[in-house]
Amino acid sequence: MASEADRRLLEWLRANGAKIDKVKWPADSSIDDVRGVQAKIDIGPGEPIFEIPQKLMMTPLAGRASPELGPVLREEKELLIGDTSLCLFVMHERARGPDSFWWPFLQCCPTPSTILDWTDQELTELQDENLIMRAIRRKERLRMIYKRVFLKELAPKYPDLFKSAGKPAPTPPPAKASGDRESTPTPTNGTGSATGSADEEKSASPDGIPAPALAPAPVEWWSLEAFLWAWGTIETRAFGRRLPWTALVPFADLLNHGNYQTKYDLVLQGAGSGGGDEAASKPASLEAAKDRAAKAAETGEGVFRLYPSGNTGYRAGCEVFNSYGRRPNDNLLLEYGFAMEGNEHDTVEVGGTLSSEMAATDEAWAARRSALLRNGVSVARPLKLGPGGAFQPSQLVLERILALEPKALLRPARYPVGDRSAAVSVGADKTPPSAGAAPEAAPEAAP
Repeated sequence: MASEADRRLLEWLRANGAKIDKVKWPADSSIDDVRGVQAKIDIGPGEPIFEIPQKLMMTPLAGRASPELGPVLREEKELLIGDTSLCLFVMHERARGPDSFWWPFLQCCPTPSTILDWTDQELTELQDENLIMRAIRRKERLRMIYKRVFLKELAPKYPDLFKSAGKPAPTPPPAKASGDRESTPTPTNGTGSATGSADEEKSASPDGIPAPALAPAPVEWWSLEAFLWAWGTIETRAFGRRLPWTALVPFADLLNHGNYQTKYDLVLQGAGSGGGDEAASKPASLEAAKDRAAKAAETGEGVFRLYPSGNTGYRAGCEVFNSYGRRPNDNLLLEYGFAMEGNEHDTVEVGGTLSSEMAATDEAWAARRSALLRNGVSVARPLKLGPGGAFQPSQLVLERILALEPKALLRPARYPVGDRSAAVSVGADKTPPSAGAAPEAAPEAAP
């Protein structure tokens, strides 16, 4: 059942040109009994599921256009690398509350939750030392970024704007219920004074849609808590691989993950508005998609579209999915906070990396290492088994080279691998193998 905040989000989207009527949200009849998006009509391969105008997207470009924050983002390009610029913009707009154009969207974003929020005891339940260390290092890295960017650089240079940096967020009072979506903290002006009243029934909004009487709790604009909320929201909800920058795309972030073929793009307004156009049915290469998206973004009139690709399509009444990429469960837990039962991309490590100990005990290690690198096999990655106990072709190459006698490594030769066309190149031959020995193409990244 839609909450007041849900209804406001849908009103805001439609009022600003979003085309979302092919699907229903929120829909509770999803595969895992969690809220998702459901097709109202049949949607074929290459047909846009929805279209979201660029002006609704939260991007670094929109941040640089902000009257208050824009001058800082434009001036500090060398400091605000990666997603840091977008993170500051999200923090700023969330703290502005109902005064922000993006408030209907930010108000509906739940507090992100991944294994970074787990206690040490909870992390031990993973029974995966490598994943635990990745989570610990990620938490340390985020705190280092916050200290360097806010406390060391921005707060001293822009004291009036970043005067609340380093201050903890106040303890929130009990929040009023707002359907099945969690309440979002009330923004403050950086000194702890709320910018809006929880007792007001409605307040003005930049888009002309009355703001609901939800009761967010105080939050400092530039606190560590606000930074972690914004960073986590970007980490778990943003798109970017096929765009010129990382972007939060309202409504597109509501689709649950599934291992289904999916593509998205940013095109000029009106391109393929009827769905099923050639560009969507025959998706461009990643480079071409990014180039086309950059040209559309320059006009400010771009439209974000997400559509099923390959042979994927949806019947009316079925849940519609986005693919966050070909990700194993350890990656999903770290980046998104969930795991999938029967994940086809899951793997398990069955051995360590090729260590210095092997280099010290193997008289042919130099030749063996050279053969591995010539075949595009990393000597620093552990062996992994996929579903059904299958090795990847590159790992079969590794196993064969490790099993070769030292004398076999000293003469040029090529050895076939199983019943595949892949071959292993050893010896003094410097020519890269022509088939099967190069690393597999990188999987589609997260949105």
